[in-house]
Amino acid sequence: MNSITQYAKREFYCAVLLGTVPCALTTYFYGFQETLKALIASNPSTAVFLWSIFLLLLPKGIRSLRMRYIDNNLTHPGFLTQFLEVANEASTSLLGIYRTAAGFAMIFLIPVVVKEQSMQSFGMACYMILFSAGCLVMCCVLSGWKK
Repeated sequence: MNSITQYAKREFYCAVLLGTVPCALTTYFYGFQETLKALIASNPSTAVFLWSIFLLLLPKGIRSLRMRYIDNNLTHPGFLTQFLEVANEASTSLLGIYRTAAGFAMIFLIPVVVKEQSMQSFGMACYMILFSAGCLVMCCVLSGWKK
C-alpha cells in the first residue's frame, strides 16, 4: 500500500510540474478557447496508446523469451540489449503524455470556474477532475509497470 501512495505522490508532482506551466501560459497568451483545444489535443489517440503499450511490453517479452529459450551467448548481444533499451525508452513517451494531460487538466479547472460560474462550468470542472484522476491512475500503472 505504501508503494501505491508513493507512486501516486510522485505522479501527482510530475503532472503538476509538466502540465501547469503550459496550461497557464496558453491561457495567458492565447485565451480560454485555445487552452481548451490544447487540452483536447493532449489526450493520446487509441493507436498511440496501443503502440506505446506494445513498446512497454516488448522488452519484457523479449527478456522472458531470451531467458527461457535463447542461449545467452548470442553473436550480437549488444544489438539486442540496445534494442531493448530503445524500446523501453520509447514507451515512456506515453507516460509523459499522461503526466502532462493530468497536470494540464488540474490547472485548467481555475479558468473554467473563474470564467463562468454556471452549471455547465461546474459540469466541465467535474469532467476535468475525473479526466485528471484517470490520467493519474494511468501514470501510476505505467510507471509501476516499468519497474
